[in-house]
Amino acid sequence: MTVPALVARVHHDSSTRPEDVQDIYDNLAATDKKLHWIEGTTRRFERYNYSPSAPSR
Repeated sequence: MTVPALVARVHHDSSTRPEDVQDIYDNLAATDKKLHWIEGTTRRFERYNYSPSAPSR
């Protein structure tokens, strides 16, 4: 079973390398998937504030 997937990450997160996030995304089995980079911050917990239904910042 596959479900749609949204990967939302802070691009300049000091604890996560963008290449690792890209590898995770690339290896998801879902065909309906999106990778969204959160820019303009280094605070990793900003991803918890991200909502795809929210207006663009």
